[in-house]
Amino acid sequence: MSLLKLKNIVAAILLLVALGSCIKNDDDYRPQYGSWGFYDNLYGGHYVVTDDDITLKIENFEDTEEGLKSGDRVYFAYYVVSEGSEMAGYDFLVELTGDILPVDRSDIQVVNEESRDTLGTGQVALSYLLVTGDYLNMDIKYYLSETDNVFSLCYNEENQTVGEVIELELRSYNNEDDVTSEIGSRLQSFNLMALLHLEGYEREDIEFDLVINKDTSSEDIYRIIYSPTVGN
Repeated sequence: MSLLKLKNIVAAILLLVALGSCIKNDDDYRPQYGSWGFYDNLYGGHYVVTDDDITLKIENFEDTEEGLKSGDRVYFAYYVVSEGSEMAGYDFLVELTGDILPVDRSDIQVVNEESRDTLGTGQVALSYLLVTGDYLNMDIKYYLSETDNVFSLCYNEENQTVGEVIELELRSYNNEDDVTSEIGSRLQSFNLMALLHLEGYEREDIEFDLVINKDTSSEDIYRIIYSPTVGN
């Protein structure tokens, strides 16, 4: 079982390696960072507000970035060019070191009779796991299918034990008849704020177990601590 309380930039840099990015090692070396947040196209400028509530203005944004619109969740790697100001409307001016990656975003799914049979049992693996702000971020590996995979972070009241930490289960839905042997990868973020309202868990830190591939030989459990931004 893994204990994860990952809320710092060091862990974010690890994703750069996982996604195939590299950090330059020469006389002009500058630290390279990675952030999760929300894209905003404001007054012709291109910004990302990170989960740490830092506003980054992107200096070298390419208009060829496909499909990005204000409010989209993203992950990207960058260098810091200069510090901004309150008057300028941003905290740092940054330079992209690669593409802005789109991130799928979902809320916690409370399991009920209607949803129980629609959540799927597809096998998954996690190559990256990080809590930033109120989001649990993952890089999910899974078997591709002809139809699109849908991932759900599920709270099932039947799986909860009084006096124990909350259990959340990652479920993958696909059409089992269409599954291939090819491995896919997806960046996914789940909003954890619903935990504030489940079973009265209204405290500074919320501890929970993330379970993948439940009740199979590939089952794995990650112990996670989430510190809500509300009230902190």
